Amino acid sequence: MLTQFQSFVEQLMHRHGTRDDLTQAELLTIAENLSALCETIDWHALQLPAASRGQEVLHELAVSSPTGPSAYLISDGIGVTSPPHEHQTWAVIVGVRGKELHTKYKVVPGDSRRVEVDTSISVGAGEVLTLAASDIHSTKVVGDQPTYHVHLYGVAFSSWPPFSSRCYKTESAT
Repeated sequence: MLTQFQSFVEQLMHRHGTRDDLTQAELLTIAENLSALCETIDWHALQLPAASRGQEVLHELAVSSPTGPSAYLISDGIGVTSPPHEHQTWAVIVGVRGKELHTKYKVVPGDSRRVEVDTSISVGAGEVLTLAASDIHSTKVVGDQPTYHVHLYGVAFSSWPPFSSRCYKTESAT
């Protein structure tokens, strides 16, 4: 089953290379194709462990190269949240199980590291979220079960800068 994801990211690498400036139309096409792929997978057969309360578990599905598209199955346990952050690469997230609230932010004028809420999007099973490289968002597990979401990024995790350097403060923070 994982060979399907490897083939998918290799096709993306061939089509888009290491571009981080994908258009919203390109991201939506990728999201549609990734969602269709996710529907064909028997996730229970993979027997990948779910996160415990407060824990995040990362399962690598496919990496095209350190600087190319890569897919991961992420399980977040009940109560897991992330602060506002950016990925500095595009992302497509497909819900497999559970529900996660993604809050998108905009930068406060005059303060490049402080943000305020823009919109919130719930991502559950079969639902999709696309993020441009410049988008800032936070996450929160909602409900009483751990989540499973497929995360497809333009660049492999191993090439990302440290998480703390990609985080922002909310408007109400001092």
